[in-house]
Amino acid sequence: MSRKTTAFTLIELLVVISIIALLIGILLPALGAARNTARDLKCLANQRQAGIGLHAYASEYDQTLPPAFDNQNYGNGGTGWSVLITAYLEGNANFDFSTLEQRNELFQCPQAAVSEGRLHYGANAWVLPVAFSPVGYRGGVLATKLYNIDWEKRASDVMWIADAGQFTQNSGPDLGDSFAAIDFLNQGNGGYRFFSAADTDNTDVIDEGPNSDGPTQAAASNLRWRHGSGGKESGSDGGAVNFLFGDGHASSNVRGSVMNQNVRPAVSGG
Repeated sequence: MSRKTTAFTLIELLVVISIIALLIGILLPALGAARNTARDLKCLANQRQAGIGLHAYASEYDQTLPPAFDNQNYGNGGTGWSVLITAYLEGNANFDFSTLEQRNELFQCPQAAVSEGRLHYGANAWVLPVAFSPVGYRGGVLATKLYNIDWEKRASDVMWIADAGQFTQNSGPDLGDSFAAIDFLNQGNGGYRFFSAADTDNTDVIDEGPNSDGPTQAAASNLRWRHGSGGKESGSDGGAVNFLFGDGHASSNVRGSVMNQNVRPAVSGG
């Protein structure tokens, strides 16, 4: 007795292939969106951990936050906030982010456009000031002393740490790095100051900057809106930036939502 075998016809095979292609077309964007969401959440978790380190540091220094960067009072080329808080997060007081091999994922944004780099976040220079010899403090009239968190009465509203731009030169140890401080808010033209309730522009949207990575200090020390739709593309008009706030929470902020009062800390209880 002969057994009749069945097989796909060409038309049936093409139908199956078409269905598979359709399913792939539907699922791939969803998988990509899920992957980006996971990266966004990892970035927020990194910033929350950094907040724990900053508060732990301050608790040992009379509630004083570390400098964003300081090469006046520290040897060996200076040091930055990420180095100073690492000992409180990992028990590694010898961590040094000037060595490329000693990369710490805590300070790297998974959504960064340049996969290299040791530091992808920058500090608000009004809260974590910069002592840069021989220029002195950058970031406006900030000036001469470190910031005491007891001064701040609006901790849930003021940014401490945020996504920053990256260096994009083709080689060298700084490839992919951000500056320790975001001191090019308002494009480095001044105008940012300590908070006063009397100011009439507190609710004005900040100058958001070019949203770009690049080979200049301005690119690597400005906000980088690399999360959300289109944000990873350098120069994009869309996207969102992740902030760590003074009370320890972190959130994603779309363009047009960040106001002057979000980057102006209070001083001496003002």
